[in-house]
Amino acid sequence: MEHYKSKDDSKTESTYIIIPNDVNAAGHLHGGVLMQWMDLIAAITATRHANTAVTTAAVDSLIFCEPVRMGDIINLKSSVTWVGNSSMEIMVKVYKDVAGIRESLCTNHGYFVFVALDEQDKPTRVPRLALITTEDQELFTAAKLRMELRKAK
Repeated sequence: MEHYKSKDDSKTESTYIIIPNDVNAAGHLHGGVLMQWMDLIAAITATRHANTAVTTAAVDSLIFCEPVRMGDIINLKSSVTWVGNSSMEIMVKVYKDVAGIRESLCTNHGYFVFVALDEQDKPTRVPRLALITTEDQELFTAAKLRMELRKAK
């Protein structure tokens, strides 16, 4: 019998305040710093889903939509969108708190592909993804298309 997990079983959130070491000469968050944080939160989500060690296999569609400046507070949110046999796609979205408003602005998003590894660092099977909501199904379908496009490259 196959084991299933929902995206809620492994979703991860993290919050940062941007400090001087995080910014470039223009006072904006270094893209590389943000990419590292996104990869780390995605790795946590993948590890939670797989229940084993994982490694980053690909980064896809990393989009920078809005600048993040020193002093800004950002929230990273990640969840599993698709699983194959040993691979998983993790969606990461970054939101910036907007001062004076009880909403946040999406500044960045991207998709990270991880492969689950066994004790010998060989790919190992991961739990299936339980598609509970219509949104889950839509995310899965879009992720499957991205995976097919990555394989075609």
